[in-house]
Amino acid sequence: MKKIIRQAPAPLCSLKKREYRLFCNSTLPEKQMAAEAGLGYIGKNSLLITPEFGSICLIAGMILPPFVPLPDIPEKKQTASCGNCTLCSSACPTGALSDKGFNREKCLQNWTSDKRILPDEIKEKWGNRIYGCTICQDVCPKNRKIPEGRTVERGVIPSGLSLEFLIKAEDDEIRNLFKGSSVGMSWIGPMVLKRNAVLTAGAEGRVELLPSIEELSRGHLDESLLDACAWALKILRKAREL
Repeated sequence: MKKIIRQAPAPLCSLKKREYRLFCNSTLPEKQMAAEAGLGYIGKNSLLITPEFGSICLIAGMILPPFVPLPDIPEKKQTASCGNCTLCSSACPTGALSDKGFNREKCLQNWTSDKRILPDEIKEKWGNRIYGCTICQDVCPKNRKIPEGRTVERGVIPSGLSLEFLIKAEDDEIRNLFKGSSVGMSWIGPMVLKRNAVLTAGAEGRVELLPSIEELSRGHLDESLLDACAWALKILRKAREL
C-alpha cells in the first residue's frame, strides 16, 4: 500500500473520505490477500510472514472506487516457507498450532478478547495475561532480525497494572485507563478485561484477591465473567486451605 501511494499520490489524495474505506482486523481475509499481493507467505503460526518484518507487522488495506487509476505492479509471489521448523507449534501452550493447521478455538490470543465462556482446558493454560498472546511470534526465527522502527505503544498494557484494580474497578474507570490505546477500542470491553484479570488471579494463586472476586461474583450478571469467578474461587479456596 505504501508503494501504491508513492506512485499515484494525486488521485488518492483527491479522494473524499466517503469514497474509500480503510480496513484492519476486519472480516475480510486480510492475510490471504496480503500473501496473494506478494507481501509474504502464511507461516505455520497462521500469520503473514514478510521478508522484512517477519510476522511482527500489522496488515491494513484500502478499498478504492473503480475510477481511481493504479499503476501496474509486477507480480511478486513469495515462495519462501517455514521449512521443517516447528518452534511455534511446540511452544503453543494450548496446541492451537499443529500439522493440521491453526485451531482458532484453542488460541489464547483469540480467547483474550472473546466474550464467550472459556473452556476449562483454556483456563488451565491461561497463565498471566490481561490481553493477547505472542508466544508463537516470540519463538519464530523470522522475527529475530527485524529492522528497527518506530515504537508503537497503542496496545501496550500499562506496567504495574493491578489485578485488584481491574477486578474492583467500575467499567468507566477501566475505559478511562485504556482510553487512546488499541485495548480501549470497542472490540474489547471492560467486562472482558475484568474477566481476564480474574483468570490471571486464579492461575497465579493470588489468594489475597479472594474477597474481591467473591464480591464481584455476587454483583455481576455476565455469564463469562461469573464462570471465570467460579473457576478462580475454586482454585483459590483450595490454595488457601493448604
